[in-house]
Amino acid sequence: MAALDTTITITALGAIASEFNAADQIGWIGSAYLLTLSGFQPIYCSTADIIGQKYSYLVSILIFILGSVLCGSSSTMNMLIISRAIQGIGGAGLLTSVLVIICDLMDSRTRAVYQGILGAALGLATIVGPLLGGFLADQHQWRYSSILILACQIAVAN
Repeated sequence: MAALDTTITITALGAIASEFNAADQIGWIGSAYLLTLSGFQPIYCSTADIIGQKYSYLVSILIFILGSVLCGSSSTMNMLIISRAIQGIGGAGLLTSVLVIICDLMDSRTRAVYQGILGAALGLATIVGPLLGGFLADQHQWRYSSILILACQIAVAN
């Protein structure tokens, strides 16, 4: 989800800038997400050691879902940027927790297979994200990207 969320909004940036009349702030949508995603990954490694992998993963899911809800309901560009930062915090936990869980639960041979599957999923999300985001922004509204990410995350959480 974090990889898909990184790319799905790229093709909707024009629609977002038009709606909020804030083309000068458009770069912060991706930057806020990626800065918090990168900055919080080491924190989640420590968090998993302290509270456990399961709870660290669940907390990151909840933070990511909260960020998605806030993105979809943003009424200003600043609110959207802050919401994307919250999504990045949750996304950092999703990426980190999955890797930590794979490393802890799998032997070295099986671990390579699961990491390969994860890499393929990240690559697929990089391809599908812009296509899906562009379609949703063109045919519906850019907010549908957040709704789709939210629905997928809830489905994965169950």
